[in-house]
Amino acid sequence: MNLLISIHKEHVDKILAGEKRWEYRKSIFRKPKNEINKVYIYCTSPVEKIIANFEIGRIIEDKSLEIWNKTDDESGTTKQKLLKYFEEYEKGYAIEIKNLNQFKDPIDPYEKLKDFQAPQSYLYMNSF
Repeated sequence: MNLLISIHKEHVDKILAGEKRWEYRKSIFRKPKNEINKVYIYCTSPVEKIIANFEIGRIIEDKSLEIWNKTDDESGTTKQKLLKYFEEYEKGYAIEIKNLNQFKDPIDPYEKLKDFQAPQSYLYMNSF
């Protein structure tokens, strides 16, 4: 099983540059981590393509300040932005990005998948 997640272009650029090694989420997928082979990154507008995939490393579930303290040097963001992102949530999640694979030719999901709609959070899928 694979997972497709939507990420804004500014964060995708930082992931590809190696500045952002953690993906932050307010909620987490329900399947166990060991059942997910790859996480595919859908880059939102204006790109609107699947541009890379990665394997899940560690997953941190904690209060926002603790997440910041554990991931700050590889967060690709500021403390202020991260705390604001989690502001109304008691806890959040940080997913470690391992073995990033950027695609030479990004995948257009609108051509490959019938009735594709970019996920608000995540989408389970088999493959392309």
